Amino acid sequence: MGFILMTLLKSTISLSFEPRVELKAQFNILDTVDSTNNYAMARISDGLAHNGEAWYTHEQTHGRGQMGKSWISGRAENLLMSIIIKPQSSVFGNMFHFNALISTIVRDFIQNLVPEPVFIKWPNDIYISDRKAGGMLIENRFQGKEWNWSVIGLGINVNQKKFETHFQAASLYTLSNHNFDPETLARSLHEELLACLFSKVVPDLEETLTRYNNHLYKKNEKVHLLIHGINHMSKIIGVCDEGMLKIEVDGKINKVRNGEVVWQNFET
Repeated sequence: MGFILMTLLKSTISLSFEPRVELKAQFNILDTVDSTNNYAMARISDGLAHNGEAWYTHEQTHGRGQMGKSWISGRAENLLMSIIIKPQSSVFGNMFHFNALISTIVRDFIQNLVPEPVFIKWPNDIYISDRKAGGMLIENRFQGKEWNWSVIGLGINVNQKKFETHFQAASLYTLSNHNFDPETLARSLHEELLACLFSKVVPDLEETLTRYNNHLYKKNEKVHLLIHGINHMSKIIGVCDEGMLKIEVDGKINKVRNGEVVWQNFET
């Protein structure tokens, strides 16, 4: 099943994107590592990084998520990967454009695997219906003001059946009752991300933001948000081009930044 899936995804890539540059990107496998993002960032620091290379692992001992949260995964059960990218500043002048495009690619990739609706929970978690199925941690490296490198950390629940964390989580297996090959999925997703990020026609910010908002978790719904320590019933309006979340509170439209808000209904 995994081999067929990878073949189909490759054919989709070749039809959808014509590469801007030819990358000799490598897909590397680690048996165990503290964090694939830590490993990738260390390669950048040591001058060993290559544009487009991926680092996949069977096991993370100290996986990281957004805002310093841990990412717990069973050994060899899930997709755990970091991809090193040298961003094209002429294409991605806005870092949120880069983040949002990656989020939409990953969302679409997962949607092809499950029948239930897949959403992006701002800023870049992946939810299937009301259950968290994955997330992204994107870290950037600068030299002065120049944006030199990005590391795209990806964690997708694939075959895991039990979750120790307190929130409602899901995996591709729990939703489909089918086992998938995490490595095959990772190789296909790696290729698809590179094909889009380095294509001759990369979706611009406006198009990317439209796609992002079309699949925004809880859009046009009211949720409890903890904002600066105060619980507010808030309507999710959308995400603006600076990457801020637009919400309606007491009839007024506000914008909040990542880190200023805690979701109360579905804490992650």
